Amino acid sequence: MSERAGEPATPPPHAASERVAAPPALGGRPPQGISEVILVVRDVARSFAFYRDVVGLAVDNAGNEKFAWLWAGPSGKSQRIGITTGPLSFGAAHVKGPLHFAFGTEDERIDALKAALERHGLEVEGPIAFPFWGARSIYFSDPDGNRVEFCGFGATQGTGRVHIAAPRG
Repeated sequence: MSERAGEPATPPPHAASERVAAPPALGGRPPQGISEVILVVRDVARSFAFYRDVVGLAVDNAGNEKFAWLWAGPSGKSQRIGITTGPLSFGAAHVKGPLHFAFGTEDERIDALKAALERHGLEVEGPIAFPFWGARSIYFSDPDGNRVEFCGFGATQGTGRVHIAAPRG
């Protein structure tokens, strides 16, 4: 695509938006925010110390040398940073892209969000139940292959338990 003088470049179209004209999945009602961002690092201990001691994030779970969780918002809320050497553990079968992040939402919205995303022609995996965490999640990929999750929390949002995925082979 060429850019004409004085006109902004036209972004490449998203494949799903070319196929189906449907309203946005969230339907004008925003998510509760970013639920989690997973960072794949070379050294979990070094990165954990950086985010805890330099950045100042509060610790959620540091009980494993292969991964750690820190709160990126108020403790107990669903804004966390996961640090791992990768591949991930819990949910790894669903986390397939170069980057994974999750939007937090209410559990009762998960089925409708899945249907809305499918109306856009996206392949949506789930819902996947995480009973130990009081949540259900759906997964889909963005145009660049990043794995996006909507994590629907029940009444007991954020138990502090680890939500990372099993090694992929």
